[in-house]
Amino acid sequence: MSEAAEPADERGRAEADRPVEARLSDGTQTTSQETPDHLSADLREQMLRDPRFTRLGWGAEPGVEEQYVAREAAQPVADAESDQSEETVTGRRVAEQMEDESSGAATDAEDNSGDPAEEAADVSVPFSVDTEVDSEPIKSRFDRWDPERLAMARPPKPEVSEADDVQPDDRTEGNDRRAEDERNGVAYIAASKDTRPWLAPAAECEPIVQSVYASIDQSDGHGHIRHGAMGSDEMQARRVAFNEDPAQPDPEKRALGVDGIDDSKQHYCGKDSTRVHDATALAAVYVMAAEHPEVRAVLDRPFDENVQPRDIAVPIAELLGSDGHEFCSGFTLKGWPEAKAARKEWLQVARAGGDLSEMPEPEVERIPTFEGGDIKIVFKRNLEAKRYGIYTLFPRPFEE
Repeated sequence: MSEAAEPADERGRAEADRPVEARLSDGTQTTSQETPDHLSADLREQMLRDPRFTRLGWGAEPGVEEQYVAREAAQPVADAESDQSEETVTGRRVAEQMEDESSGAATDAEDNSGDPAEEAADVSVPFSVDTEVDSEPIKSRFDRWDPERLAMARPPKPEVSEADDVQPDDRTEGNDRRAEDERNGVAYIAASKDTRPWLAPAAECEPIVQSVYASIDQSDGHGHIRHGAMGSDEMQARRVAFNEDPAQPDPEKRALGVDGIDDSKQHYCGKDSTRVHDATALAAVYVMAAEHPEVRAVLDRPFDENVQPRDIAVPIAELLGSDGHEFCSGFTLKGWPEAKAARKEWLQVARAGGDLSEMPEPEVERIPTFEGGDIKIVFKRNLEAKRYGIYTLFPRPFEE
């Protein structure tokens, strides 16, 4: 099961070839403060009050001043339709389903209704770094974390005057180096989270987790952006239903399918849209991957700029422990592979402002469990450093 980027002839859409600004200005795609009828009265009222909520994109985040421009990684596409029987919902009803599913949550939980960042699946119990893998707590792996093992940079030092710049040597080992990385990581997250909203979930985590995020964010990859804790179930469901990229911070561009990492192209999602929805758990995946023998076998091989390493799949349990699948979630497009062509046609008509009355909306369903699943790891070539690194990673459900 591999999620491959759709070829250009598959992704080509006459409407999409036009500049985004033209489509936004000529009326073929507009924003509106009107809210969909399927939402509850409370949500409709809230959406009218809060400019982050529009009918074109749920949970828009603040604008991003800086974006990655990176080679698009292969996206997961299942080899065959899974034999799942969970309830099917249309893209338009996803928000309503999210509200219904959360109505039975524990009464002690803080009421975060209306905050997209708090609508993620299964986040009531945070991931614990005391979780053991091979009889060793994951915390021990965090203690040994070295971003350079994944061809990543250490957290950058905050800008200071030369007189104040009395930091320890970059190669200092042990506690001094870790303490410095944690300080710099916390400072980096605090300074960047408003313009790089995918970092915001890490801001409340332990300093070592923030240090890991800071290093990941400087690498040329998007695992923490598109497959991490930022956003909501609603945004993940819309990704697979309508090819809307959660990494795209502009709700208008997101609704038009503009890729959030490279806005020169249209975003494409395969059969599934998945993520690790706990920030500490996502950091743990990278930390554990840095020591996993299958990952090391790829990263430690002699570098050849003409060789692109193949993707690998590591069981979730080997990276996050026996209950690690509980911190993975996602949605799948109902009726794959036939639904792929139907979705493409529906989006072409919708984005051109055509008549959709006779066309059924794409249908999505929640992936019921990731137990027995794996983490797919996609590698990259770092031509400047002449090393291999991780470009992205994401969870996949078990399929026979």
